[in-house]
Amino acid sequence: MLKIALPSRDGVIDEHFGHCEYYTLLTVDETRNIVKEERLTPPPGCGCKSNIVPILVDLGVSVLVGGNMGEGAVMTLRRHGIEVVRGASGPVHEAARNWLEGRLADRQELCASGRSVGRRAEGSTHMSETTLCPCGSGLALDACCGPYVRGEKPAPTAEALMRSRYSAHCLHAFDYLDTSTHPAMREDVSVDEMRAWSEAVEWKGLEVLSVKGGQPGDETGEVSFVAHYVLGGVPQELREDSFFRSEDGVWYYADGLVHGQEPFRREAPKVGRNEPCPCGSGRKFKKCCGK
Repeated sequence: MLKIALPSRDGVIDEHFGHCEYYTLLTVDETRNIVKEERLTPPPGCGCKSNIVPILVDLGVSVLVGGNMGEGAVMTLRRHGIEVVRGASGPVHEAARNWLEGRLADRQELCASGRSVGRRAEGSTHMSETTLCPCGSGLALDACCGPYVRGEKPAPTAEALMRSRYSAHCLHAFDYLDTSTHPAMREDVSVDEMRAWSEAVEWKGLEVLSVKGGQPGDETGEVSFVAHYVLGGVPQELREDSFFRSEDGVWYYADGLVHGQEPFRREAPKVGRNEPCPCGSGRKFKKCCGK
């Protein structure tokens, strides 16, 4: 049996996944016939920032057919094993039948609040198969961090997640930085602040210093690294011990200890909450002077 979820409103596909009135759940048998229909009222909150993804997983949903959808929602759903098909419209049964009969494929349509990893709003991040991954592994992007950043599969280790988060900064895939952060920490994460800081930075390279745990089957992992960048024409480095946690086979960034550095005057923009505190305490700004 196959179960499909369709964001719905008044019997038709709701164009905005995060604000749908309800989800139509359709159970499909081995002959591709719809044998059962249910209605699921979404929990409070916007899209994947609510508790909808684990609810869909618990209900056995393996495919979501919808209209427009932000990149963050797409990546979160795919990381939890739910196939995403965008570009649907019209009556929900017609949309489901179009997908079941091969007339509907994912059209990669993003809502206004989403951004495509393949196309950056401020310039292209579409890389060829031979483009080297920004994380410095020496592998092509599509053979390294690309599938993780695009939400095609979850990072298998803590180090892979850390490298993919660095690559996400380079590719300006900021929603991935949000969804790959542990849910308990997301209220401390501002995508707008990350964007403002990262877009002012010229990333120069990543060095992985050490890795503790963080392998498949582990619950926690720690990765120490140095990220080199230029800000306002001044070479800088971010030296951090990052801590990761695995839940249901999915790795998340859980916390980080930034090593102290000499304070410097920032030309622009203002200090972000996830940056090293300029006071040199060795803590992130949000946990030091930014409280």
